[in-house]
Amino acid sequence: MFFKGINHSMKVSVEVIAGRNKGQVLDLMQSPPNNMPYILCEDDVLVFRVQTSEERPNLHLNLHETFIPFFQKSELCKDQPYYEYICEPKKIKNSWRYQALFHNFCGIAELIITDYLDLGFDNFEIKNAQYLHPIEILARKINADRISAMLDFLGRNDGSDLAALARMTRKYSGFQEGDKTITYTLDSVERYILSLEDLLPKITQHPIVKLVQVNRLNSYKDSSQLTEDSINHLINTTEDIYEVLDEEDSLFSIDDRYFAVDKVLETEIVEECDLYENEVLHGFIHILIQSLGQITKGLQQKCTKDERRDISGYESLFNKIDKFKEKLNRPVIERCNHFISRLFFLKRLLVNRINVKKPYLREPIFTHKAKHNLYYRQVFLMMIEWMRFGKPDWSLQNQLNSIENLPKLFEYYLFCLVKEHVLNYSLQFREALAETLLDGSSYDRFVFKLSEEVKAELLYEPNIYTSDRNSLNAKDRVLASYRNTEAWNRKKDSNDAHVDKNIPNRSFQLRQNSENAKKRLYRRSPDIVLRMYTSNHESLLMLDAKYMTSEKAFHEAMRDCMIKYLHGIHFAATGENKTIGLMIVNPDEQDVTHHFHHDEYTIFGSMPVTPCVMTASIDISKAHHLGSTIQRNIFRIMEMMVEKVSNVGLGEMKTNVHELYKTKENFISQSQDEMLSEHKEIKYHEIELRKPKINEKKVKKSSPIVKQSLTVGPLFKKNPTSIKNEQPSHIDLLKKLKHRGRNN
Repeated sequence: MFFKGINHSMKVSVEVIAGRNKGQVLDLMQSPPNNMPYILCEDDVLVFRVQTSEERPNLHLNLHETFIPFFQKSELCKDQPYYEYICEPKKIKNSWRYQALFHNFCGIAELIITDYLDLGFDNFEIKNAQYLHPIEILARKINADRISAMLDFLGRNDGSDLAALARMTRKYSGFQEGDKTITYTLDSVERYILSLEDLLPKITQHPIVKLVQVNRLNSYKDSSQLTEDSINHLINTTEDIYEVLDEEDSLFSIDDRYFAVDKVLETEIVEECDLYENEVLHGFIHILIQSLGQITKGLQQKCTKDERRDISGYESLFNKIDKFKEKLNRPVIERCNHFISRLFFLKRLLVNRINVKKPYLREPIFTHKAKHNLYYRQVFLMMIEWMRFGKPDWSLQNQLNSIENLPKLFEYYLFCLVKEHVLNYSLQFREALAETLLDGSSYDRFVFKLSEEVKAELLYEPNIYTSDRNSLNAKDRVLASYRNTEAWNRKKDSNDAHVDKNIPNRSFQLRQNSENAKKRLYRRSPDIVLRMYTSNHESLLMLDAKYMTSEKAFHEAMRDCMIKYLHGIHFAATGENKTIGLMIVNPDEQDVTHHFHHDEYTIFGSMPVTPCVMTASIDISKAHHLGSTIQRNIFRIMEMMVEKVSNVGLGEMKTNVHELYKTKENFISQSQDEMLSEHKEIKYHEIELRKPKINEKKVKKSSPIVKQSLTVGPLFKKNPTSIKNEQPSHIDLLKKLKHRGRNN
């Protein structure tokens, strides 16, 4: 959304009237001395004041699409040459305290002062916007613990789930496919290094060379071959000629006098290595070292340039993310450094054996010699592959850097949490998921194959439009068969041309779908959509992440989302509502679900109704465990979805659900681990987590299949130590060279 700047003078300040920073006043039109964001705590109670030379009755404070109105406190007068507007906090019901604007918010708050005109449901007009200096909001301990738990969960399997989510959001945003994850890139580098460590010793024994004539000063012997260049050299260096007495010791004679020299210039035929083919060898090594250095530098980049001011009892979201990135990236950096040391050894080998003046640093072109030399051809092919496809994808790092507030982090966490439970439900019926896409080649979406007939896919923020023409491109329409069917807004003006004149009540107007309309006015984008389908039927589950209290999530967010998602999204071809349910998810200390319907009509009742509506208040510390409220909800709703789309179901269960939620795989964050007693037995919903019995035959049979599943291995496959022990050392390579030299 673009805003038109304002030119008239304005002053905006915020005063902390209660909380940790009580008494502090910030001028939001001026930058702090260090050019860093101002820092406040999430439970600070704030009063905003605006002084402007023009009257602005529609003045609002905008925070992430939330508009808070100002009211006029004073008018223009002789003693006060400006209008003053104030935005005060609301009083908490049945309490003497006031509401904190940034309650349950953590991260960067981007504030805008604007004139806001409400044109109806989800339709408004913005004028005269003024961006204020950003404020960083520090989290209370409860939210800081939640941040740690969410980041640690996202870091499982070395962040593979978050990396896949980053690829999905990147693809939905219109980026073209082709770049690979950093792990995929490093796997390619490792493959190149292994090949080079085998090929280069062979190449150095028989390199591609050319024969050239070289003039060299050699000691004179009877067998020395003199040429015209030799004679010219003698003429130009007469000071090196001396007279001898014996004819046998002389080189030439003049008037019966004998002369000799110690050295003569001889022309020799030698092998020259400074060729294009060898420049490519040096260039490939140079490019790999340079690329690994750039990857290391990128992984070491922090969200914060400087250390932020700490406030006792509060923590910064960005400091938490920096620590998480450091922990996540440490194995990759060590792996890069190990690869660099091996490449430097290969570089020294080339410099000593096949030296060139400069390396070739562009995509190589095959020459006749390189094409017909097996070893050179393999190096050329590797370098061409790297130059075309070796650029690493920074989606994961950019995704972490893009997390500017706690609600966005909660969205990412919820998506990966839902994926975990959907995966485990699917694995009950199949030993492997044949359509998982976590090999670095494609990250369109998470696809699950529950049976030969039933499939499911998990989508993050898919766009659902009112019509095809509103879609930006094909990749932007991941649910192209569905439409946003909501039609009406409150009208702007009684004389508006779009108002239906035949309707007596003129407080309505048709939603506009023109190409110039704001995108958010004609699309819906639920946070998470689970789509289950067969060739003839399909069903949707909508989930929306709300980082707010359970009461607000149930009484406000749930009703708003019911209108938008349950009653506003339909199958385009038939108008049918394919949505089986809506689940609002919010964090809470109590792990419980609040259903919209009476007990007998809930998903666990005797007569479950659809679409089902509920608010799942999850305890982040155990939401990924078997028996958590969201796990039970997802499993039950997926059962209902299977009944909707298939007449035969999923067949017999092949794996016990307890084995899927193994104790060693169940995650406990470091912050929780410190609070747990060594002798405390952990139970959730009276389901004891048992250690599964190990069946050796089953393990051997299923081990290769696990590589195809959605939880495909760790993001960083091998640590540098294990790689180093498996690969030949530098000493082994030297022995290999010496052995080849003796044989030759």
